[in-house]
Amino acid sequence: MKKIFSLILAVSMAISVSSVFGEEIIFSDVSVGSPYYESVADLFISDIIHGYPDGTFKADKQMTRAEAAKVIMLTVGGGNPQGLSIAKGERTTGFTDVETTHWVYDYIGGATDLQIVSGNGDGTFLPDENVTYGEVVKMIVCAMGYEVMAQSRGMSFPVGYAQAAANLGVTEGISFVLEDFATRGNVAKLIHTALDLPIMEQVESGSFVEYIIMDGKNDVELRTLRIMRR
Repeated sequence: MKKIFSLILAVSMAISVSSVFGEEIIFSDVSVGSPYYESVADLFISDIIHGYPDGTFKADKQMTRAEAAKVIMLTVGGGNPQGLSIAKGERTTGFTDVETTHWVYDYIGGATDLQIVSGNGDGTFLPDENVTYGEVVKMIVCAMGYEVMAQSRGMSFPVGYAQAAANLGVTEGISFVLEDFATRGNVAKLIHTALDLPIMEQVESGSFVEYIIMDGKNDVELRTLRIMRR
């Protein structure tokens, strides 16, 4: 029954999103014919991304590490900005350059708790620096539960994560250089694709740990980031 419900939910979400598409302009600088339109419209409707007060989205603008952490946590946690039930002020991010007054303090803290981000190894996060495609891809792969797959490839960051993302289909149709700074439009496309791909979950039984791809096959429930947000 859970499997059937999940399939119905996934289909109904796709229908509800597609029904909003068409000729509606959500942002003045993202036309219906834009390669970013479907992704941006979907994430806007899903309350994952937002534009600027002047009604623009600025798809070609580079995204900061703080903005990326917020978008990923909204993808994972839905309307809960923390992703976890921890009240503001009761968690620490562990980063010396992210104070409680920072506008994305809770998002970075939540992403740290979920092991989606880990900082720079020197105690800093550099929230206002631009985020690279490699860093965004790692965040998405970790949010989907596939970090163990990325690390099992025996390659250093970010190559292992990039290969895992490619195998999952996250980066299909998007060309970029891992070391380049990520743009808002391409990040929207990556997350839009990742939303409907099966996630991986860890199941523990005593000392035994098993990783299961929740793809809706062989009596396994279908679970995606979009489904889990509801």
